Amino acid sequence: MSHETRGRFRPHKNDPYLHAAINEAAKLSGAAPGAWIHSRLRACLDIELGQGDSAASKSSRANLVRWAAGHAALDLARLRCAEDICDNLASGDVARTPPAPRSPGARHQLYDPLAIEAVAARVTEKEHRVHFDALIRSQATRDRPILSRTQESNVRRLAIDAPHLAQATQAVLDAIAIARRAKGPPRLAPILLSGPPASGKSWWARQIAQALGFPATTIVMPKVTASFVLSGSTASWSSARPGRIVEAFIGTHVASPVIIIDEIEKASAARYDPTPVLLDLLDHASASRWHDEFFGVEFDVSSAIFVATCNSPGLLDPALRSRFREIGIRTPDAGSLQAVIQSAWRSHRDLYPGLRLPAALPESAIRHLARTQPDMRMLQRCFDDAIARAVRRPGRIRIIPADLGAPSVELA
Repeated sequence: MSHETRGRFRPHKNDPYLHAAINEAAKLSGAAPGAWIHSRLRACLDIELGQGDSAASKSSRANLVRWAAGHAALDLARLRCAEDICDNLASGDVARTPPAPRSPGARHQLYDPLAIEAVAARVTEKEHRVHFDALIRSQATRDRPILSRTQESNVRRLAIDAPHLAQATQAVLDAIAIARRAKGPPRLAPILLSGPPASGKSWWARQIAQALGFPATTIVMPKVTASFVLSGSTASWSSARPGRIVEAFIGTHVASPVIIIDEIEKASAARYDPTPVLLDLLDHASASRWHDEFFGVEFDVSSAIFVATCNSPGLLDPALRSRFREIGIRTPDAGSLQAVIQSAWRSHRDLYPGLRLPAALPESAIRHLARTQPDMRMLQRCFDDAIARAVRRPGRIRIIPADLGAPSVELA
């Protein structure tokens, strides 16, 4: 190859057809054009030279024929582009067509779309095919957006609403500050919140997800009966399904869903101890090669944000405990609890968008709840009872202290 032609395509009458085929194939696979060319060129050369007779090679041949729009594009890629495309990949000049516009921030490759389609082609059971279709529809790449000042302000507001969890909130703010300075997505080490029951640990994790605008998935470890609940069960079983970790990514285009592992100290109580699976999940290197037994391929789940809660950290496996940044939580005092209750009300009212509920509760009602409802779970039920009483009254919906169980002496 001459120096003049190195790093660019040679003129050819079928060039526009080839470029359109490559761009369309890359779009369907969810990969960048350069990455698609690299992977398909290898498969193309192996097939044409007779180096692959396996089922995977036959599947690759079918993908090439379907995606590259016929043998004309395949012959052109094989005869003319093999040498040129490799040079273009090395020089960065992959194609004349500019890449499609992307959302601000980086992109995260969750899985290899070609590997998933090769496995999906062999799936015959309808119940299993549903999960593959859902994964393929969600695409192989995820957005890793740069956090805005609004999201940072939302997290700072949480430090005011939950002062007894200020240390945990500050850890998130530190990650946001680094990400904004680096102009990239946030990288947050796994967080372990240890403290007494009903101190707002799980609530804080959900609030962080809401403040960042990321979806949240809660995994209650006492209900995890075996490790395959997290890593998926093999598709040879009729009742097989994907693991909860991969399911957290399906249906969302965000690369960093918040995965809440509730009561993690009870993981070893399962029949098949999921602790070894959690060790792999919480290590960045192994999480980037997470294997889901149902799909049979590797996933990069290292960008997920993990928040675990526990009441007794001493019961945790030492190796598992070392994976976290542990933050001790105390039961909130009266002042902190009043701020938590007011914040909890603002979040709870969002569950009823059709009702014009007040933005804040009366101060006397807040003081009463701080004395009588320190349990966050009972507080949610108290809110529901108060809303039910308020909507029965005609006219504008108002929450009065009596709706929340305050004695009549406080109504004055």
